[in-house]
Amino acid sequence: MRKTNLARLLRRRPDGMFIAPFESGAIEPGLFCAACDLRLEGIISKHGDRRYIAGRTREWLKIKNRTHPAMSRDL
Repeated sequence: MRKTNLARLLRRRPDGMFIAPFESGAIEPGLFCAACDLRLEGIISKHGDRRYIAGRTREWLKIKNRTHPAMSRDL
């Protein structure tokens, strides 16, 4: 339901902004390799049985593509 509502809200989003498809199941090396091949910054995941909490929480896990340019920028 959240994905449907988000798609409706972002119907007129700027070019380059997209809603990533939802993938259920384990994150396998092939999925991460595909994300790297697409030059994505990483993959965000959450346990399916955990409730949604907005913002940075322990519920979310980001698996980073260390070769992405964002990983080497100066902060």
